[in-house]
Amino acid sequence: NMSHELRTPMTGVLGMLDLILLDKLEAQQKKHIEIAQTSARSLVRILNDILDLTKIEMGKLTLEEIPFSLRDCLETTYNILLPVAKSKGLGLHFTVADEVPGSLIGDPTRLNQVLTNLAGNAVKFTTKGQVEIRVVTGGRAAGGKRSIAFSVTDTGIGIPVDKQDRLFRLFSQVDESHSRSYGGTGLGLAISKEIVERMGGTIAFASAEGKGSTFAFTVPLGEAVPSHQDAGAPGRRETGADLPGAAAPSGPRLLVAEDDATIRQVLGILLLRSNHAIDFAESGRQAVAMWETGDYDLILMDVQMPLMNGFEATAAIRTKERARGGRIPIIAMTAHALKEDEERCLDAGMDAYISKPIDFKKCIQLIKDILQQKSRRGRKN
Repeated sequence: NMSHELRTPMTGVLGMLDLILLDKLEAQQKKHIEIAQTSARSLVRILNDILDLTKIEMGKLTLEEIPFSLRDCLETTYNILLPVAKSKGLGLHFTVADEVPGSLIGDPTRLNQVLTNLAGNAVKFTTKGQVEIRVVTGGRAAGGKRSIAFSVTDTGIGIPVDKQDRLFRLFSQVDESHSRSYGGTGLGLAISKEIVERMGGTIAFASAEGKGSTFAFTVPLGEAVPSHQDAGAPGRRETGADLPGAAAPSGPRLLVAEDDATIRQVLGILLLRSNHAIDFAESGRQAVAMWETGDYDLILMDVQMPLMNGFEATAAIRTKERARGGRIPIIAMTAHALKEDEERCLDAGMDAYISKPIDFKKCIQLIKDILQQKSRRGRKN
């Protein structure tokens, strides 16, 4: 419940800021919104750190073993950190050795979390120069996996010798002065160490005060069948054309089951801009009734709703489908981000899972991917 109460409002905040940026703004207005967006995302990262700490203390920090693109993982970190690095005049560089596989098996979300924590600290504590992330392979690991080594090097302030031995402790800060020039919760490194060790890896650092630091970790990862993407350093994505302009919806028809009015409003505008036709339900019971009488291509189903929750609504739909035929894709939306929550969604008959605060661009892409999968299955049948 605490996770739900914290994450749901943040979805509304970030979603509304995304919507404002789609409007024509003066340069100063756009700058103000982008600052608010950066602050909101910082708050989300702090919230995630606190929730992760709770999982660690409860022994509920679990890891995935799924195929992923190393390029995509690095590009995510790059896109998160690039605006801050550019604002400080810092170089941000990625170097990936040729022998590193482009497609790996592991937990890309947690790997990205560690990389973003380490590289984010490097950017934060560097005032001039650059931050460089290197990826190399360390040979074979147990179980046929590859040992992949990541390092983050900066030209920042470095770490005083008297603070180095407690750097990975919870709430430890490099800057403990009253002025707190650099901020932070002191959780990121401790959580990163826990994640790396849970992955079966090791993490270490070397630092010289006034000269900079290097943080390095090595983790064993499986090697997946290569995709069309390679492991090269991420390029810059063009912006300004992520969502098409509003038009009369002629695309897929979606049912959105969500009890929060703000999230309904944000999803409605973004999905309409993406040429989707949308109907809304405010409870699980209403969602089931609308599905029975409507002709929908996909359902976005919030998990925590009044009268009938998302799990119960999905179960009711799947039961009725067995009698009438067909199968509608259902994407779960939930503020609960534990691995067992994802498994519960899939076990309940949902097809995919997106956690709050919702990344609306990723949500739209997920809808597109699932509808394409549905179309391919239909052609085969």
